[in-house]
Amino acid sequence: MAITTEYKKIRIRRGLSKDISLTKLVAGEFALLTDTKKLYACITPGEVREFGTREDLEQYIDGRLSDVEELSEKARETEERLRAVYELIKDADVGDLAEAVLGVRADQEGHAADAGIHVTPGDKAEWDAKAETTEATADRAGLMPAAGKAKLDNIEAGANKTAIANNLTTTEAGSALDAVQGKTLSDGISALDAGLSSMSTHESITLTVNMADLQAALDSLPKIINHQINIAVNAGTINARINITGFSGTGRLNITCHSLVNTYTHNVQDLYIFQNTLRTITIYGFTATRTDGVNFSIYDNLGYVYLFACGSNTGVNTNTGNIGVYVSDNPGLTRLVQTFFSNKYITFNTDNSVLNIENPQGSNNYLIYKSSGGLLQIRSAGTITGTLVYSGTGTRAGGLIVKPDGSLA
Repeated sequence: MAITTEYKKIRIRRGLSKDISLTKLVAGEFALLTDTKKLYACITPGEVREFGTREDLEQYIDGRLSDVEELSEKARETEERLRAVYELIKDADVGDLAEAVLGVRADQEGHAADAGIHVTPGDKAEWDAKAETTEATADRAGLMPAAGKAKLDNIEAGANKTAIANNLTTTEAGSALDAVQGKTLSDGISALDAGLSSMSTHESITLTVNMADLQAALDSLPKIINHQINIAVNAGTINARINITGFSGTGRLNITCHSLVNTYTHNVQDLYIFQNTLRTITIYGFTATRTDGVNFSIYDNLGYVYLFACGSNTGVNTNTGNIGVYVSDNPGLTRLVQTFFSNKYITFNTDNSVLNIENPQGSNNYLIYKSSGGLLQIRSAGTITGTLVYSGTGTRAGGLIVKPDGSLA
């Protein structure tokens, strides 16, 4: 007779208690919860029993033994008390005991019928410590008056006392400024605004900044300028664009290097002059280092934009994106004087704008002058050189270039 051996897998699940549902175990399947260190076995679907280890049993027995010892100690104490009572009454007369018991009962009944209040010494001490029923004062405890309660009810949760400062010189943290001083500040600000508004275009304000702080200085200026603001810039180099945007008014904004002759000591990536209606913006002595885009972008400005001794010598003249000055959709006049540009694909490009150029300098440019739907006027030719001098073609028809002698290129 052949013996057949049947192998069956012992199924056991293991994991965290939050990931294992004991109700889903099948008969004969175990589950080990790794976080609670408990083992369960499924007898039949829905009937799950917990296994206990030897250590669990020993711990349980130790706990029960402690309970037994505690009960035994209480029993011994009770026995000793009973023996003490027995020693007191064993020789007493029964009649005397009955009389004593009846006397205690009579005292209890008398207390029950008595209209007075009987308190313990502890109750009396607690009551004596309580406040009197009269209203509290600064020197004596008592009950809170109704007005005080109403005042407390009007204080929001978390509120605290704030010191009020009636001067403009305090530096105490957490103090609040008195309304009188607030009015003083308001009047001062109003007077300052009135003074700035009344300044004529002949009055001026001068600032001196480092090159790295130029953009922050421009961003801090009021957008409406009705006087003259001069920003003198110290020598320095930054690899970032300078944005001059959104200024309006009847005044003038001058951004000037310390020398009107460019010494290549004031270097920026590029300048972007965009959407200004300010009457005049002048830029003196900046060198742009960008090689893959426009060095000086002048877009959509209504006022007069003037560049003096600005330029760029970087890049190669075969890179079509390497452009010196690009003036586009600019209703106002743009004038360039004594600029220098070398190695540019296009040196000066006007698109639907009016550009006036005087005494340009530089060399090794591909195309010097280009007009696309605009007017480019050369007041004096200067010494600039390039492969091509003039181009009147572009994305917009009708571009004109006027040479120094007044003829069209």
